[in-house]
Amino acid sequence: MESNSRETKASWLESWWILLPFTAILNWAAFIYIGARARNTRWILWGAVYFLPYALHEMTGFFFGSIVIGVICSIIHAFSVRKEFLTRIEGQRAKKEMLESDPEQYYKMALGRMVDHSAANDQDIPSLEEMNVDSLMVIEEDEELSVIDTLPQESQATSEILNINTALEEEIAALPGVGLILAKKAVQVRSRKGSYHSIDEFLDVLQLKPRFADRVRPLIMVQAQASPPPTPRGRVVDY
Repeated sequence: MESNSRETKASWLESWWILLPFTAILNWAAFIYIGARARNTRWILWGAVYFLPYALHEMTGFFFGSIVIGVICSIIHAFSVRKEFLTRIEGQRAKKEMLESDPEQYYKMALGRMVDHSAANDQDIPSLEEMNVDSLMVIEEDEELSVIDTLPQESQATSEILNINTALEEEIAALPGVGLILAKKAVQVRSRKGSYHSIDEFLDVLQLKPRFADRVRPLIMVQAQASPPPTPRGRVVDY
């Protein structure tokens, strides 16, 4: 209970920017901030869109109504992207920890994506000594969710239905679009709750893109873990 309270407090501290839209003049700054922090170009562009009515109002004296509408929309928008922002930040933090603790293993995991990224941009593949957080993160700057797809493509397949209530972390990580970071999160949530009660609950925890969720759905099932046999009570008579 105490750890859940700490996690909730930390998540709201990370979400301080959600107050900016309520100031009515810095709503655009909130999206510039989260876009830069989470490496999401789309949010930065939204910041520019929300700033546009202010610029037009300063130049022409009109468009005040657009400012009001923009403030209202930005408040709703901020709450709608908060969860994704926290997921991205959590993923970046986990990647940094993995890279610092075991860079060689992380290099192997990221190698498949590095090859594709380098080939697409006509770049050389960096060596282990040249690897750092930024060189790995840049691969995912244009992704809609930066914490997925961390395993090589050939690992992201499974040939049998997986019971998500008994599956190991490595088995969950092998599902399409999941990877070790989200698998670790799924196992932590399962340990805290006891078990998943539906596939939708599991997918909601992972926050996968729809295209990955559709691929994962037929590969998993929800089956309650077997309960331990009841402990015998009373005196046992030995005949």
